[in-house]
Amino acid sequence: MTEKELIFNNLYDFLERYFSPKPDDTLLDVGCGRYGFARFYSQKVGRYIGLDVDDIASYLEGQEFLQYDGLHIPLDDSSIDIVVSHSVMEHGDNVPQVMAEINRVLKVGGIAYLTINPLYYSAWGSHLFDPAGHKLDHWEHLDPVQA
Repeated sequence: MTEKELIFNNLYDFLERYFSPKPDDTLLDVGCGRYGFARFYSQKVGRYIGLDVDDIASYLEGQEFLQYDGLHIPLDDSSIDIVVSHSVMEHGDNVPQVMAEINRVLKVGGIAYLTINPLYYSAWGSHLFDPAGHKLDHWEHLDPVQA
């Protein structure tokens, strides 16, 4: 088993344990990336949709892909059962807008499974910035003592 498969299995085991996705679910992978988990997720759900700001369709080997502007997801309201996003939000320019879009496309009772990386203690906080280039201080520390 490859390292990528081990990482995916760990992520999916958590999702499966707590949220019980169904084989006919539609899953949106926000910020799927060239070398993400498309082929693994697509084997677990009825419909997989990769979404990224870069045109990476050629990397997804036949998977459904949508390119977007990083702000407005080109899907209908309440059309997605599960949204996953792994190691993406810390790179976003407008996290509140992306979160609002995720909420918009999720069906009532849908699942948003987001992981943030890197998880580390830093005297300078995260590497999240707002569109004006200011650090998003409220995302700064994971240690509750420092919060």
